[in-house]
Amino acid sequence: MRSQFAGFFAETGREDDAIRLVQEMIDGGFSCGEEPEHALARTLLPSLRAGMLDQARAAHLRSYRLAKDNPANLAIIADNVVFCAVTGNEARALALVEKHLPWLVHDGLDAAAHETALASFAVGLDAVAAAGHPDTPVRGSDAEELVTLFGSHEGAWTASALASRAWALADTIAAAFDVRNGTDAHRLALALPRVQHELDALGDGHPLERADLLSTLAIGRMWAGAHADAVERARAAAALFAGAGDTRRAHGMRLLEADALSADEDPTGASGLLDTLLGDPDLEDRRRVRVLATRARLHGVAEAFAAGAAAADEAARVAVSIGVDDAMVSEMFLLAAMLHEDDGQPAGAVSRYRVAAERRDAVGLPSVDVRFRQGRAMLAAGYAAEAVDTLNDVLREASESGVEPGSRALTAVLLAQALHAAEEYGNAVGAWAYAAVGLVRGNEDEVGLLADGLHVLAQAHQQRGDEEAVTLIDEALELGRRHEATWFVADVLDTRARLLVGQGRTDAAVATALQAADTFADAGDPASAGASELLAARVLREAERADDAVALYRAAFEHASDADPLRQAVALELGDLLEALGRHGEAADVRTVLPA
Repeated sequence: MRSQFAGFFAETGREDDAIRLVQEMIDGGFSCGEEPEHALARTLLPSLRAGMLDQARAAHLRSYRLAKDNPANLAIIADNVVFCAVTGNEARALALVEKHLPWLVHDGLDAAAHETALASFAVGLDAVAAAGHPDTPVRGSDAEELVTLFGSHEGAWTASALASRAWALADTIAAAFDVRNGTDAHRLALALPRVQHELDALGDGHPLERADLLSTLAIGRMWAGAHADAVERARAAAALFAGAGDTRRAHGMRLLEADALSADEDPTGASGLLDTLLGDPDLEDRRRVRVLATRARLHGVAEAFAAGAAAADEAARVAVSIGVDDAMVSEMFLLAAMLHEDDGQPAGAVSRYRVAAERRDAVGLPSVDVRFRQGRAMLAAGYAAEAVDTLNDVLREASESGVEPGSRALTAVLLAQALHAAEEYGNAVGAWAYAAVGLVRGNEDEVGLLADGLHVLAQAHQQRGDEEAVTLIDEALELGRRHEATWFVADVLDTRARLLVGQGRTDAAVATALQAADTFADAGDPASAGASELLAARVLREAERADDAVALYRAAFEHASDADPLRQAVALELGDLLEALGRHGEAADVRTVLPA
């Protein structure tokens, strides 16, 4: 059965195979006659040991949902109680124990299930006690039908007392089995569920058993967010595994320790540990891929994007060389692409995004998000025509699959920019209209996108001399003012001023440009304020109002003090105007900022 293979793979280090099999079960891919609740329950602890936290949680939720209404599933409930206890969710463990206590007397013939359930319920109750609530009453434990099992008791049992009683009963059943079979297998089997209790009891002569229990606790504490505890247990487990010669599992615990250190806001410690692992010649290639990927992500967090990209590239190279599955290869190439993009190397990102998308397609995984990133990188790298083709495909697929409008609008905006870069101006206007007007108008969650789209669309209509530009500018301004987007309002006012210039409305254009300049200044952008004042000055100069133009040129000159290209443009034009007015000394002073 696949659940048995998943557990075997997880225990023997073949985590990728375990992930695949467990995920198949979570997704519902069971063979005829295989009950998913049993299969999933058996994968819980092996999945935790393999570090497959998300898969284990999904398996727990589905397994319990399928098993919770049938008392014949007592052993499945037991597995889920232990899972909750090990992962630090003692409140849920207590709730499951309280709900399913009556099942302990449902079938008096299934002694094996009773042994498992009693031990597992004891683990859950011990977790409650260890969390500081030993005197918590266990609701329903004083039910009449349970007296034959636990014995008489005044009122509800406390968590601590009922745990002791359950352990004793489990030990009794285990001893009876062992007497019958002539072995001690059942009593030894109780060691695994007890976890911390058995860990405390084990002596130094059982290093692998101690390491095994410590590894389970480390993953459980990591799951529960107790990262410092996870670090301590993972480190101890790794040392024990290494001392016993189990290098593979020692490496696994070192990787978990690094993850916990990173989560505990110690990226330096995590990075040092990962670098040590990478320098170990005995590190298996499959594990090396994961270590490199983790190291790459830490570089990214530290904004050392070039180093991160190099580590991710190496992870991708090793993954391909050892023939891992396409899903993992895609993951590595995607990570490398994103880091190359963050490093300002979009051309390098393009090829990696392409491989990531192809590998996803090969195994039937969705790739539209990867190809969106690929299109974005193409545009940034100057491959406008290729970006248009890629983004067109992405937008078509998103539309056909009913992706929500906001997401499609982002793709349409990027497509519009690609079309504009490819000098397909008419199509660019259409894409902007589709994005801003067709998809997000009226959606308050996408007001920023709508406002930007209306503004760009207005500029496009302005260039073509369309009357619609005025209406679009007014709508964009209203949105910006309503949401107090000061800089955006200034930018749209600047666009309106240019529109008025094109209409020959000199006074209105100057007044609007100066309003834009004041608003830019309020938004803390003096350079843009200077650009709007330069526009107003040019309009006045063209209208032969030279004296008024000089004053605005000087205002623009002052605002451009930290923007050399703008300052030099203003100095050049102002100097020429002053020269024409016969003010030669002033012209010479202004021109001193110009390069020799």
